Amino acid sequence: MRFKLPDELKGKFYELDEQGVVAKMDAEPPAKVRRLAVRPDDSRGAELPSRAPRKREQRKTEASNRLGGTIASHLHSRLADSLTPTPSTSASSTPTATPPTSLEPTPEPSDFFDAPDPVYPPDFPVPPKLQDPDARAIADAKSVALARMHLESLRSAFENAAKKGDAAFVALDVEFWERDYDVLLEFGWTVLDFQKDEETGEIHPHREDQHILVRDNMHRKNSRYVSDRRHLFQFGRSLVYDQRKIATLLQGMLANYATSKTLYLIFHDPNMDLKALHQLGFDVQNDFAYDLRKLGTGSQEGKCWVVDTQTLFAGWMARKCQVGLLQACEQVEIKPKALHNAGNDAHYTLELFEKLMDRSAMPSPTSELVATLDNRMRHRLLARKAKEEIKALKAQEARLLEIAELRQLRKTIEPTR
Repeated sequence: MRFKLPDELKGKFYELDEQGVVAKMDAEPPAKVRRLAVRPDDSRGAELPSRAPRKREQRKTEASNRLGGTIASHLHSRLADSLTPTPSTSASSTPTATPPTSLEPTPEPSDFFDAPDPVYPPDFPVPPKLQDPDARAIADAKSVALARMHLESLRSAFENAAKKGDAAFVALDVEFWERDYDVLLEFGWTVLDFQKDEETGEIHPHREDQHILVRDNMHRKNSRYVSDRRHLFQFGRSLVYDQRKIATLLQGMLANYATSKTLYLIFHDPNMDLKALHQLGFDVQNDFAYDLRKLGTGSQEGKCWVVDTQTLFAGWMARKCQVGLLQACEQVEIKPKALHNAGNDAHYTLELFEKLMDRSAMPSPTSELVATLDNRMRHRLLARKAKEEIKALKAQEARLLEIAELRQLRKTIEPTR
């Protein structure tokens, strides 16, 4: 008799023997044959039940019976354990604790990377430590360690530039219209270029401040969230150019520095400023480098290094924080004037960067910001502890309820004595 296989083998006919094994009807039979659940060929009018489905149903029945027995035995054992009193252990049966072989704590492996530990003054408050850190605390610790590494890497680069004159630092800021962040109002930058005198070989720092207003958007002003301070530039005279000319000027200046020496582009929270540069035509993905751990490796040669003073300030404080430019400047004893002017913001951003590059500068022990960050950490620890206690109480209540249900189940199952 001939039977048709499933649809994936449609058009191929096989021969069925008495034991339900199908063999290919070729001159040479295949080396291996498979036991298949064939179905009759309806076109020939033959109907013959296959043996494989009956065996499959028998196996399913046996498996369900075994599963039912396993569940019954598991419930019986849990019921017996819950109703059996726990025997009290005597003093002789209590195992004795093995004394430690050494009093020195076992060093823990490094979780992230070996970042240098901050050196605090004798009277400086140390950040609170977590006994059992959660995932968020571990992420915060990694963030602070990374900020410390960025700070130390840039300090070495800054000191090397002051000795060799092979680097330039440009602080940049952009002001946006508060009603539409695609509208650019002001550009400001401050340059610190370490130049080498060819005759004497001495290194001299050269500084330059620039503030430019966008001519196309002079009629748009901020007033709802920040004040409009475009005419309060404190370090020179403001210029008015078209946005296309500003883009050409910026591209030429940065390219001039990047081709002759290492260029560091400094921001205070660079997200919006990088968006503005991308709008001007800069390739912020390929022409800029962001991982400061690769400084000096040569893997990012020819690129402009992006520096975030907000991250450097967090590493300097040895605490995870996002602090605005005004508050950060006050911590390093800088008194800024007329912020939210792009030129002033760029100037004070570079001043903040230079303060953070000073290895002798440390946060004040009596700083209100330090106290605020530490109190925030303590409140978070207390909240997490309270949450764990509530979770433990709920688990205990659920266990007691389960025991009561098991006892009630036993009363209904066992006959009354």
